[in-house]
Amino acid sequence: MKVRLVAQTLSRSVAYAIDWSFDYLKLPAFVGSEATAEFTSAYYYLLDQLKSWSCCGHSSKAPLMPSNENSWRPFFSEVLSYFDGLTDIAGTRLFPTKRCTAAIRFSASCVWYFQ
Repeated sequence: MKVRLVAQTLSRSVAYAIDWSFDYLKLPAFVGSEATAEFTSAYYYLLDQLKSWSCCGHSSKAPLMPSNENSWRPFFSEVLSYFDGLTDIAGTRLFPTKRCTAAIRFSASCVWYFQ
């Protein structure tokens, strides 16, 4: 999948729109969409952290360096725990199964690299 397409599809604004459609508009089609919004947000922030390259960046836009490790390492641990805990509707963990997408495997691999 192209990075631009992922960045547009799994963006913070999409997660907010999903939450807003359920919380404020009370649209029946969005009942149970909390997990989708949470996944979208987690993936967005992970991509945001991994694509940082400017040495002048701040917060999640800052490059991953040993000098700012105390700001990004807890985030990666949290995302790793989140991806590792993803389950299907029956409660089966997704990460070790064939249903786990390449994007999740890639993300988790990046996170494990920093552990």
